[in-house]
Amino acid sequence: KAVFIGDSFTFGVTPYERNFPYLIEGLLGGREKFPIANFGVPGTGPKEYKKMLQNRVLKMKPEWVIVTLFVGNDIDQSRPKLKTLIFLNEIKLLPDPMQISFSLNEYYFYLVGRKIITAIFQKEMITQEEISRCAINPETAVRLNPFLFRIYNFEIVIYERYYKSYVEDSYNELKNIALNMSKHATDENAKMLFVIAPSETQLNQDLRLSMLNCLGKEKEDYDFDKPRKILNEFFESNNIYYIDLLPFFSKYKSFETYGYLDTHWNAFGNQIAADAIAEKIKYIQEIRY
Repeated sequence: KAVFIGDSFTFGVTPYERNFPYLIEGLLGGREKFPIANFGVPGTGPKEYKKMLQNRVLKMKPEWVIVTLFVGNDIDQSRPKLKTLIFLNEIKLLPDPMQISFSLNEYYFYLVGRKIITAIFQKEMITQEEISRCAINPETAVRLNPFLFRIYNFEIVIYERYYKSYVEDSYNELKNIALNMSKHATDENAKMLFVIAPSETQLNQDLRLSMLNCLGKEKEDYDFDKPRKILNEFFESNNIYYIDLLPFFSKYKSFETYGYLDTHWNAFGNQIAADAIAEKIKYIQEIRY
C-alpha cells in the first residue's frame, strides 16, 4: 500500500514497531488494510532516494510513496558533482572517483588525501570542556558533545541568511530531484508525499545559540526557518503533496522528542511524526475521493 524512502530517520533507530512507518501502518488499519514496506537506508540522500524509487519502489506498484527529507543533511547531500560515499568508516560527500576534474576541490583523490592527512594529524574540532565553556547553559553543554558538534557544524551553513553558491546549487538540485521523483510516481499512478523532518537545531534555541557562540558566529547572520520556507514554497508552487513536521515538533521540548546525544527521533518523536503523517494521508484521500 505504501513504500517509505529515506535515510536513517526512515530506517529507524528505535525498535522497528516504534518507528514511524510501522506506526503509520497501524494507524491506517494494520497489515491487512495498509501494509507498508520500509526502504530507508542509513546514510543515503536525495540522489539515492531517486534511484531507489526508479529501480526498486515503483516496480512494487505502491499506492503511496512517502519520502522523508531530513533538513539536517539532505540539502547538503544534494550537492551537484558530489556523491555520498563511505570513507574511513564515515559517510562523506566526495566527488565521484570516476569523475575527472581540473578543479582540485572536485577531484576525488586530492580530497581523499587531504582527509587522510587531517584524520591523522588534526585533533578533535572541539572538546567537551570547551563546549562547557561556550555553551549558554549547563543543560545544553550536557546535550551537545563533540560528535554532535561536528555534525551540526557541517549543517549550519544551510541556515545562513546569505547562502554560499554551493548551497544554492544544493537547493536547486534537491528541487530537481523532487520534481523528477514526483513525475515518475505520478506516471505509475502512485501518490507521492514528501515529509520535511526538522533538525533539532531548528527546534532548540539554546542548542543553536550555543553552536553559534562556540563557532564565534553572529546569530543575526542565520535564519533557522529559511530551509523550510524554501521547501514549503517549492512544494506548494508545484502542487506536490508534502507535510512540514516542524510545527508538530515545536509543541514539545526537543529533549522530549530526540534521542539523548543523537540527531534522530526517540520513540515519542516517531509517534508525533506518525500521527501527523497518517492524518495527512487520510486528508489527501478524502479530498481525492
